[in-house]
Amino acid sequence: MVLSGHSCPLKEVPPVRRLGSLLPISLLSISLFPAAVLLTLGWTSASAVAQDCCHASARQAAHPAAGASAPAPLQLLSSGDLRREFNAARQKIRIVALLPPARAECQLGHAVVGRVLQKFPSPRLQALLVWEPMRVGDTPVTAAEQADTVRDARIAQGWNGSRDVGKLFEATLDLHPIAWDVYLIYRPGILWEGEQPPPPTFWMHQLDDADPSLLLCANSTRFSSEVGKLLNRPIDRLWLPRVPCEVANKMWSRYRKGNGSTRVDRYRNEARALSEVILDH
Repeated sequence: MVLSGHSCPLKEVPPVRRLGSLLPISLLSISLFPAAVLLTLGWTSASAVAQDCCHASARQAAHPAAGASAPAPLQLLSSGDLRREFNAARQKIRIVALLPPARAECQLGHAVVGRVLQKFPSPRLQALLVWEPMRVGDTPVTAAEQADTVRDARIAQGWNGSRDVGKLFEATLDLHPIAWDVYLIYRPGILWEGEQPPPPTFWMHQLDDADPSLLLCANSTRFSSEVGKLLNRPIDRLWLPRVPCEVANKMWSRYRKGNGSTRVDRYRNEARALSEVILDH
């Protein structure tokens, strides 16, 4: 099976020049060797970071600290499990990511999700992470290790060894032969009702055969910006009823005009039943 490639591969660090080529052998040159070595190494490191959009986060995440305790294993996650988690958080903004754990590019994407969660501590944001095997080194152990690098109570995640989730999202996103290293955003109110996942409100990726304007490694701030736009919208505008508009508007009007607490609670419950979206004004 030929898999889609990545558009943001890691670039090789330029080799450090040999010490003997820096200065002639002499007492003066020997005394200057340490400074020359430091300057050479410093220049090389800075150059590599500037050229490599997938450098710092991915490299650090790939190697857990020595002596650290092993992270807890991830639970197995099927497409049905993900659908239930997705619909249970329907009143929230959801980030869904499909990640092979051993790929440096995917570790970068995982770090981007972590930064978004850190930037927006809102309880209206939920992350659903699916770890799947796509290349050599993608195992439940490496997935647990990488998952442990980003900790947040709003993350629900698991190991999808069968890759059935990626196969379903492949059709939704029109990717071939399977969806991986993709990062999707869903506004509140969207439900996953059939077998096929619903189209996302916005998404990005790190693949060769998808829209190059949506490359995450080239513009990770855009992903964060799209999440921020949804969080900044008023709750009323995110309330998306699943009933005819005239019926939903009538129930919403009755709820907003309610005076007594009993009446308000009554119409609140009716509005919830109609729209399946929590109204927490």
